[in-house]
Amino acid sequence: MEETWLILVNPNSGKQKGAKEWNSISEYLVQKGVYFKALFTRHKKHAIQLTKTYVKKGFRKFLVVGGDGTLNEVINGVMLQKFCPSQDITVGIIPVGTGNDWCKTFAIDNDYKKAIDVIVKGKTFLQDVGVVSYMEDNVPTKRYIINSAGIGFEALVVKATNQQKESGKNNSVMYLHNVLRYVRSFKGRNATVDIDGVIANCNFYMFSIGICRFKGNGMKLLPYAIPDDGKFDVTMVKIAPLFTLLRNMPRMIKGNFKNVKIVSTCQCEKVTVNSDDSTMIMEVDGESLGNNPYVFEIIPAAVNMVINYPIWEKE
Repeated sequence: MEETWLILVNPNSGKQKGAKEWNSISEYLVQKGVYFKALFTRHKKHAIQLTKTYVKKGFRKFLVVGGDGTLNEVINGVMLQKFCPSQDITVGIIPVGTGNDWCKTFAIDNDYKKAIDVIVKGKTFLQDVGVVSYMEDNVPTKRYIINSAGIGFEALVVKATNQQKESGKNNSVMYLHNVLRYVRSFKGRNATVDIDGVIANCNFYMFSIGICRFKGNGMKLLPYAIPDDGKFDVTMVKIAPLFTLLRNMPRMIKGNFKNVKIVSTCQCEKVTVNSDDSTMIMEVDGESLGNNPYVFEIIPAAVNMVINYPIWEKE
């Protein structure tokens, strides 16, 4: 079992790209000598359940055919199971989602053959994982994070995009469309923020926290993140006039924050965000989640991820 990959296919990822390309993907896996058992996910959080079940059955290698959301579910299954240390488990991905942001930090191509070639080479990276505690329908809940989370404008855009996906709309420019749709009307958020014990009242437009560098379909909002340094990276964009936001947006998207006065960054191990604003929402790895207070904590060296190479090695 330990040498066989358990493949979790999300058939709805990327305009049903998972379903459409599965036959070609499976044929190339066989051609490359990859031993596997494949299962299709059927609903939200199904990949969490399947991962926990198959860890119990002895599987230690999990391969996602999906996007960031499916990858997040598998990581949550890995971290929630009680049958072996999470460091004994290896997770890889063949990206067929819309954003595929985790892959960008590790130079994994969207072409399924190139992604499978990375799997076959078998290079792994022992990555940190985050966990956030929050409220869902007045019940304390937690979610593990493999890439990033966001509060404020980006969470609003993610929620709108996910609602459109659920209604049957799905295309690569949908996220950008929602950015343009809400950029004029969104007024920012106010919250008490505790970063490693340093407390401040903050007015922010965006508050990003993560382990890897990209989010929102390729925006480099966490450009200094190193996924095995035992720390979160935080980027906060302060409330500013619309003209100032739009003027600096191209630089923020590219992660070029030098001399951008409305952007501040830091590294930390724990963050708490608390607000009286009941409309405040959060996204984690592209999934919309519940209400504050939000408490983020880092778990160093948590899981082995199959990678091509860390992009900072060639920058």
